[in-house]
Amino acid sequence: MNFRDNKLIKTLVFTAICAANLFAALAHAANKKPEEPYIFGVLPALSTNQLIKSFAPVANLLSISLGRPVRIETAPDFKTFLSRIIDEKRYDIILPPPHFYLLTHTKANYEAIARADTEHMQAVIVVNQNSPLQSMEDLRGKKLSIIDSFALVALLVKQQLSQIPLHPGKDIELIETPTHDAALFAITNHTADAAAVIKVIYERSTVNFLQNTRIIAKSDPVQTSPIAVAPWIPSDERERIQKTLVSPKNNYIFKHLKWSGMLQASTEDYRSLEWALPLLENER
Repeated sequence: MNFRDNKLIKTLVFTAICAANLFAALAHAANKKPEEPYIFGVLPALSTNQLIKSFAPVANLLSISLGRPVRIETAPDFKTFLSRIIDEKRYDIILPPPHFYLLTHTKANYEAIARADTEHMQAVIVVNQNSPLQSMEDLRGKKLSIIDSFALVALLVKQQLSQIPLHPGKDIELIETPTHDAALFAITNHTADAAAVIKVIYERSTVNFLQNTRIIAKSDPVQTSPIAVAPWIPSDERERIQKTLVSPKNNYIFKHLKWSGMLQASTEDYRSLEWALPLLENER
């Protein structure tokens, strides 16, 4: 078998996978009753109560625009969240972490339609104000609290650690926490020497916490999270969702999230995160 034959086989396999995903999506759409709510799946970066409080205004805005209920759901962890998107086809609309998007697009045909109009996302390493730690190199032999291994912050930090190099489990102990808030709390109660979180979440901490902590390292910035829609959402509703989200008159809805509003998005906005795909596939 020559190179051309191999290339043809790979093309046919990829086409078959795409067709299977499309048929699954159409079957899902056929089972969705008009009066059923659309499920808005939001990444489990915060507690459920905090997520609902943060994104209920967005869900309400979409519900009014679509003329049908939009209900927020999340998952107990990032791995389950990804499985519910790709394997269960559970969510009609999703707000995934940016590194999840390409995988949901490839495996389940979700399409990015909008993204937060705010500064790009960064992982930061935070320590107590009186800590002797000054850089990531100082983390050798220390404990770092961090949200689960599927989270963007975990991949960004592990990428930086590998460049020093510091090997998790050997040179540094990673303490996994369920949320960013829990990771930050770990340095307050001294169960960790440092915490790794997304910068914007750290900046939303209380004034007292910010005054008593400091950042010692930052990752390279990456694109903000998209809102994406499932392939079974009709094109007219998809356009309505996008127009509603990016309309300047609705910018006030996102102020409490520290977003200026939302901008149109596409898959190309997330190509720079392709390096994360094999890592996510291995974790799955």
